[in-house]
Amino acid sequence: NDLTDVLSRTDGQPRLATRLPGRQGPSLLAMLLGMLETTAHAAVPEGFKEFDWQAMLDHGIPADLIELGKARLNDLEDFQSGFINPYVLETAMVHPEFFRENLLIESDAAQIGWRHARRTLLDIFVRSREAGADVCLVVIPSTLQVSDSHYSLYERMLFDMDPRLLTTNRPQQLLADLCRQADVPIVDLLPAFREDPEDLYWLNDDHMSEKGHRLAWRVLREQYLDEWLARQTASADHP
Repeated sequence: NDLTDVLSRTDGQPRLATRLPGRQGPSLLAMLLGMLETTAHAAVPEGFKEFDWQAMLDHGIPADLIELGKARLNDLEDFQSGFINPYVLETAMVHPEFFRENLLIESDAAQIGWRHARRTLLDIFVRSREAGADVCLVVIPSTLQVSDSHYSLYERMLFDMDPRLLTTNRPQQLLADLCRQADVPIVDLLPAFREDPEDLYWLNDDHMSEKGHRLAWRVLREQYLDEWLARQTASADHP
């Protein structure tokens, strides 16, 4: 979902912040400190609690989904209970085109976003090589590309959906072309995920489940890590 910068306008300049009126999000420092919390449950910085739930309701987002968004704030690490990331609800309000932009990459803004992402990836490849580090690009598919399990959920959130989201592999094609040109290995998880699509993502969430992580690890190991480890072992044996 994060391939293109959907906050770019057609003139290449960033859009204004998408915060709802009167809402201030947490600072980057607050977010980083929250990630470093060592408590049993992830702490919620104050800014995360300031969602305009009434605005979501007025927009037409169903009340039951809003309640699931509120419940998610009680434990950010609970992916199994069907709670909803409230930022996804907010995104549905301010960027209903989000999934189409990132997965179909057809609009002028999406094309600009892809060019930004492409330049950034090329920079990562160059810097990695300069540092003597190996780099491999692993492409994690959107849940919409894998199955229709979340399609109706996003429709209820009032995202602007398109049936082509279920079959597109446009992001993977662009990334494969980029890696081929840059001579960088790529591991595309989409084919394996489509072969065994059940329960690879959490309910009401687009993060991979334990099953999804296990499958991703198997594909990564088979397509890259086993060979990479063999090369490292051979290099150590014959310096």
